[in-house]
Amino acid sequence: MHLLHSGFLTFCGLRSLSMPQFLYEQLPRRANPSLCSRGADLVKSGRTVMIKLVYCISRKPGLTDQEFVDYWKNVHAPIGARIPGVRRFVQSRRLSIPGDISAGDFDGMVELWFDNVEALLAARRSPEWKASTEDEANFIDHSKVAYFISEEHIVLDKTSTSKAF
Repeated sequence: MHLLHSGFLTFCGLRSLSMPQFLYEQLPRRANPSLCSRGADLVKSGRTVMIKLVYCISRKPGLTDQEFVDYWKNVHAPIGARIPGVRRFVQSRRLSIPGDISAGDFDGMVELWFDNVEALLAARRSPEWKASTEDEANFIDHSKVAYFISEEHIVLDKTSTSKAF
């Protein structure tokens, strides 16, 4: 699961080695040092903040929904799970809800969690990331993807003993 690149890393003056050039050219070019230091500031304050990379994907033309899901879950997921530094890895597939007025824009979403930006950048330089990136051509339509890097702000969580801040 090649998660391409984010504006956050571009703002920090960093670039993924495996990002397709046409996507890189669409990203903003201005530096924002305050964004780059945000993670370090949060760690110093005693809060644990993880970086989450989110990648919304669409199936490659010619694949049925079931073929896409089977490949993604059974072939690609084990490849992506070997990427070093990943703390949490979640695949979410699109559901078709009868009567829902919106069919959804993507077939799935991937979340990769890292301890910090440095761990993400190290992962992107790994042979495991490269293998995952190369495998994407087997099931992802790269003309229909969205991605970003985030820091969560939990507003409500009734699934565990976590507390919102």
